[in-house]
Amino acid sequence: MKVSADVRAMIERRKKDYTLEAPFYTSDEIFALDLDAIFRQHWIQVAVEPDVPEPATTSRWKSVRIPF
Repeated sequence: MKVSADVRAMIERRKKDYTLEAPFYTSDEIFALDLDAIFRQHWIQVAVEPDVPEPATTSRWKSVRIPF
């Protein structure tokens, strides 16, 4: 995902051991970057055995704007 110049500037201004600037908590762009970095890089367990009726059964799950 492409990162805007504004977000790059905020990342560069970030100070260790300090809170992040407000847009880190409210920006749709930063939220999308977080989703890519956290949820789209790894398998995520979304069910346990009792939720799966038969072997090889698949289901569609949707959470945090990402279809599973």
